[in-house]
Amino acid sequence: MTLLQYKYLAPLGVPIFLSAISIMAKKAARARIRAGWDRHDFYMGIDQTIASLAIPLVNLLDIIGRYRSANSVPSTVWKLLLSNVGALLLTFFLLFVVLSFHQDHESKADEASTQELFWVGLLANVIGFGLLFAWVTLIPSVGS
Repeated sequence: MTLLQYKYLAPLGVPIFLSAISIMAKKAARARIRAGWDRHDFYMGIDQTIASLAIPLVNLLDIIGRYRSANSVPSTVWKLLLSNVGALLLTFFLLFVVLSFHQDHESKADEASTQELFWVGLLANVIGFGLLFAWVTLIPSVGS
């Protein structure tokens, strides 16, 4: 496989695979309460947004670990620090946006409203998966 394939296969394939496992796990955990699939099983926005926090956090810990005893830090490392801190802050803010979508639009009723499907089923998932893919593909790490 080429570097280009690795760069995009992992950020796209692995989260989709793990999300499928998460969806099945939600269904299995709820099986004693109510059998069958539920629309809530597919609301992955919160899960993916929290997972997106890991990427800049790991990068920041890696940067700190590599340069903690250095007397001077190259300017490229400062750019890495700033991009990862910015990604972390943006992701944290968007986590609260996604949480507010769930508070405002998610319903316990058997039938989902169009508002719920748009805000929680579509937009929250797009934000979560979009952040995950963006941070993996766009944010440089120390090794790149």
